[in-house]
Amino acid sequence: MGTWGVKAFEDDTAMEIYDEFCNSEQSLQELEEGFDTVLSQTYNMDDLLMEGFEEPTKALVYAEIIAALNGNPSDKFPDEEYHEDMELPMINFENLKSDLKDELKIKAIETINKIQDDDQMHLTVLWVESESLDEWKNNLQDLKERLK
Repeated sequence: MGTWGVKAFEDDTAMEIYDEFCNSEQSLQELEEGFDTVLSQTYNMDDLLMEGFEEPTKALVYAEIIAALNGNPSDKFPDEEYHEDMELPMINFENLKSDLKDELKIKAIETINKIQDDDQMHLTVLWVESESLDEWKNNLQDLKERLK
């Protein structure tokens, strides 16, 4: 795992997902689809190893984007310098914020709950097996608070 911390933006895969979102059409529908994928999936460590890592990682990045839209970005949220260095367009917060509904925030929180509790999800298993499980869970709780 190319991870150097418990927060969403302290992981190589998460940063790639963020970059892809910045280069996309940046729609709330795209964010919601990321949550829906995790919520509808039944994870199994034997069959869905990569999906059980990439899909929840994407959902956590998307939840962080929603938290930033909500005015509560992570202290690790990519800044303007990151965008310049990576030659990425900035997220159009004004455009996305105008259509942000409470239902999407609630869906993001439900998704985080599933990620935290699903013992067959590869991402969760990796954290359970790490020495940073409590710190990771505290970070997820903080993210849920920033979504409210």
